[in-house]
Amino acid sequence: MECKNGRKWVIMGLFVLILSVSAGIATQPGDTVILIDHMGREVHIQHPIQRPVALTANFMEALYMIGIDPVATVDNYQIRSEAQGLPSLGMQANINIEMIYAVEPDLILAHSRHQGQLVSALEGTGFPVYVIDSSKVGDAPLYDTALFVGRLLGREEEALSFVEEVEVITGRWKDQIRLETNIRTGLILEDGESIRAAQTGSGLGAILTGLGISNIVPDDMPGSSQDTFVSFDIETILAADPDIILIRPTSNDHQHNAQRLSSYLENPLWAGLTALQSGRIYMLPFRLHPGRATVPEMYEMAAKIILE
Repeated sequence: MECKNGRKWVIMGLFVLILSVSAGIATQPGDTVILIDHMGREVHIQHPIQRPVALTANFMEALYMIGIDPVATVDNYQIRSEAQGLPSLGMQANINIEMIYAVEPDLILAHSRHQGQLVSALEGTGFPVYVIDSSKVGDAPLYDTALFVGRLLGREEEALSFVEEVEVITGRWKDQIRLETNIRTGLILEDGESIRAAQTGSGLGAILTGLGISNIVPDDMPGSSQDTFVSFDIETILAADPDIILIRPTSNDHQHNAQRLSSYLENPLWAGLTALQSGRIYMLPFRLHPGRATVPEMYEMAAKIILE
């Protein structure tokens, strides 16, 4: 199936075994479908979905983007004011199972990376659990997740409208970056004592590719299925010599972040990098995060830094 802008739906793992309608996912009241999620599990979903919960900030925003309000929130999600009064399920890395019982959802959207070890406990609640692997929803996880969830829940048009809006925005930034800079390769690091890099299959790593910049981190790095950031090494970075390096801060303290950036700039191990020699090592805004900013805002913040 093609989107209006020519992009194909990427619904890996979304195989309909039983359908009561002929085209796509069942959307009529009372329709039940049996789907296979990204962990190979059968999931029975009865439409319409009216009480979903999403166990990551990105999935929360995807629900809002397609016009479905979740009945609970995760503490990582800090974007929309309407979520502030919802019951909390805890942090996405430490979900409170008892609270899931309390809100009685008709669908749980879980993330293979963050809640893969919790699937048995989630199944034990008796509520349907669909596990999504963001690396399998498309090449732009930040907004292809909305496409995937929209298709899953029968909100195709809403999802397409959102994605087309985002792609117009990213297309403009991508063109500007290509015309005004020679930046073609990049890397996003997590600030810390060890070197950990954002993989392309994560929301943060995909910001680079969404702006037309090739992420030097391979897709098949060890640990890529467990975490947004994977262990990397200085030798690989030196060999790839990215045009730009962006660093995700762990604090909103501007003075602390400025000191941390200086430590990278003054580190002799980095001295041979083109990014350092051309002054293209930047600390990202603390707000540039799937739980703190909308998708268009994240691309805009990253693009403005790159265009400096």
